[in-house]
Amino acid sequence: MLNPAFNINHMRHMTPIFTSISQKLQEAIETRVAAADSAGTEIDMLSWMGRTALELVGQAGLGYSF
Repeated sequence: MLNPAFNINHMRHMTPIFTSISQKLQEAIETRVAAADSAGTEIDMLSWMGRTALELVGQAGLGYSF
């Protein structure tokens, strides 16, 4: 039932979406790390990964940005 969503042509169409979201994540984390380094605080990566997964599913699967 899910095979059409995971065929190679459909996955190729989603690659730019994944790349864009990953780049935004990288920039956001770099900003937080720079701020945390000076303050000596920790960064909650689980929260970042959950939000990223939601955004990936939203944009690639539903066409909606959360």
